[in-house]
Amino acid sequence: MCNSLLKESGNFLYYFIYNNNTNIVNLNHITIGNKRGILININNSELINDIFVNKEYVCSNEADFDKNTITYYESFKIEVPIDNNKKIILKSMNDIKETNNEQTGNMICSIYDELLKIAKPEQTNEGSFEDIINECCDIIDYSFNPNCTSSKKIKFNVGSCNVRSQLREISYLNCKYQKGEVPEYIENKNEKCIILGGFKFLLLLTISSMIMDISVLFWIGELKKYKCIIRIWTMIIGITGLICAYSIKSEIIISVYHNKNITKYYPEWCNKERT
Repeated sequence: MCNSLLKESGNFLYYFIYNNNTNIVNLNHITIGNKRGILININNSELINDIFVNKEYVCSNEADFDKNTITYYESFKIEVPIDNNKKIILKSMNDIKETNNEQTGNMICSIYDELLKIAKPEQTNEGSFEDIINECCDIIDYSFNPNCTSSKKIKFNVGSCNVRSQLREISYLNCKYQKGEVPEYIENKNEKCIILGGFKFLLLLTISSMIMDISVLFWIGELKKYKCIIRIWTMIIGITGLICAYSIKSEIIISVYHNKNITKYYPEWCNKERT
């Protein structure tokens, strides 16, 4: 019975239960002398390598590890020793073919067709395959060139002046834009505007000057203790305010040289005065 089960030469798959798990092993059906046997292929899995050894087994009446023998167990099953004390039952997957012999080709194809209908991906609203590819390309393009409205560091070039419209075209280098989102042209001008003082500077300067003026009132008249204290503190507060006001002004002026908080000015953008 063992020889009959292994009569076909070649590689065949067998499955077995080991530690409550189903595993698969690849066996070579070979001829040893005038009997049939197997060669276990243990190169495909570390698990198989831990269970079996790479050796030949020949069919016999009993399974013996030292004698390198295996035996028939029952239909499509053989008993293989893995050491002197343990044996494993291997079942050939050829029994699947035997079970399906009564099914015709059309019956098998109909089963596959039904499975294909069930496994077909759910249809969505992305449109055709071409539309999906185009959308994917747009996403890739956006990752390299995002919209200018969502980009913080924009690189651009300014074109030459159009004599008729007196405008310069802006070309954005590291982002793209929809028409109307960002300026496409700038007006050609021959002057540069730099704000040297802001609202904070003017406010502090005004308040500090008023406090200094009020402090003068306490320097006139009879010398009293409370007047002395008030005039000293008003002088301190007024002078401090003036220092803060001119510090703000100095910061704005210094920022011109460090290109901070102002619009950069490029002399090459300007042309000669209009005639």
